[in-house]
Amino acid sequence: MDLTEINEDVDKLRELSKDQNGTESEFIIKYSKFIEEVITKLKDNSSNNNEGISKKKEKERSNGIGKIQSDINLILTKSNSFCQKSSSDKIKNKKKTESKIKKLCDEIYDIGKNTFNLEIKNVPENEHYLNRKSWFTRSLERISRNSSENDLNETEEEKKLKEEIKKMEEELENKKNKLEEKKKQLNNMIEERKKKEKDEKEEKKEEKEEEKEEVKEEEQNKEQEEDEKVVESVTLLGRIDDLLADGECRQAFELLNNTSVLGNRILGATKSKAPRMFIILPDPEKCPNSSRTNHWIKFSNWNKSVFNLLLLCESSGGIEENVDNETHLLDTVGYSIRDPYKLISLFGPFLLYSIDTFMESCGGNYPKEVIKALGKTKPSDYFIALSHEIQKVIKEERLVHKNEKKNLDALEQFIEVSRDELETFLKRYDYSNLFGGLDKRNTNDKKIRWVCEKHGRKFK
Repeated sequence: MDLTEINEDVDKLRELSKDQNGTESEFIIKYSKFIEEVITKLKDNSSNNNEGISKKKEKERSNGIGKIQSDINLILTKSNSFCQKSSSDKIKNKKKTESKIKKLCDEIYDIGKNTFNLEIKNVPENEHYLNRKSWFTRSLERISRNSSENDLNETEEEKKLKEEIKKMEEELENKKNKLEEKKKQLNNMIEERKKKEKDEKEEKKEEKEEEKEEVKEEEQNKEQEEDEKVVESVTLLGRIDDLLADGECRQAFELLNNTSVLGNRILGATKSKAPRMFIILPDPEKCPNSSRTNHWIKFSNWNKSVFNLLLLCESSGGIEENVDNETHLLDTVGYSIRDPYKLISLFGPFLLYSIDTFMESCGGNYPKEVIKALGKTKPSDYFIALSHEIQKVIKEERLVHKNEKKNLDALEQFIEVSRDELETFLKRYDYSNLFGGLDKRNTNDKKIRWVCEKHGRKFK
């Protein structure tokens, strides 16, 4: 890897930061030190890991170097432009410039972490947000400082008056808190009322649509026979409710996946621009609570933590008779995820299918990466709890119609939307489109699978 141009920009940034003495330019020095640390680690990594690198990995690293160089060049340009401003202009533009440089440093951190596996510290925080205090807090601090200077000469009347002021301040703070609570309560009541009104309107609208459909079904005998095949004697919602109540999450998903209308919708597309199978695990470096017993079984703990999205080889599921049924993790670093609930809501069907095949392939013998990430939580308990949460999201957000045919159509549409969202998500995180070394291969039945190099030999 050629780091000549990057080194030149880093040297210029270092010289620029040395010339800054005012408080307005302190953030340039802070982020300059962070960038120097990243480039130092990058040099060490380059000198130690040049042998045995595949062409795909070499291309991914080359693209990463280009992105880092572009970001550092932008940081140097913005810093240089800021330093040339007058003191008054620096004060006005400090917040905006610091936020832009912080965002570019975040990109450099992600590339160093995900592409080069560098052990680097987190990007320094924006001091504007860390040190911000309310007007009320600053006023109290000034009053406290002024009063402390005159404590030696205070009279009894002054002390009494000070105590009265303190009591009035406490009462004012309590009233302020009660006012905020009342406002929240009012907003919640208004939202509930509006939601109720909206639901009632939708129900009336659905009832009218159902009446129209019933009239059409009576006039068209052929359509009525097709609908009777779809609507079974025991409703889809009823079956899912029973299975979820018994904790049989995997069977509940099989009911959805094996429905005649949905068929092979998860991996059955003849066109695919990105992999479809993955799992999510807590980041062991950023989630110290893994040492607690059964910590990852509770969903309330997931939303407060950082997760990694790990791609899987799509070699299982009876795709080809001569391919081993072996869904496995890849030897690459995952993509950092900060909002697992949003991911579940967007990619629920694909994640649920991936968990089912991954657990079946492991058969209780889970990889060391999974065991390390989960700590004192059993992998099987974690995946079952995650599956249960996905099932609830699908049921609550997608299976909301009274008509069973509409529910099946909604699920089919959800899978198509989820597929597009997943492709967009992976391309945004993996701009090189290498996807951890997965190759797109065609099967004998003209379908597409994303598989590793080993399983790729079994396909055409």
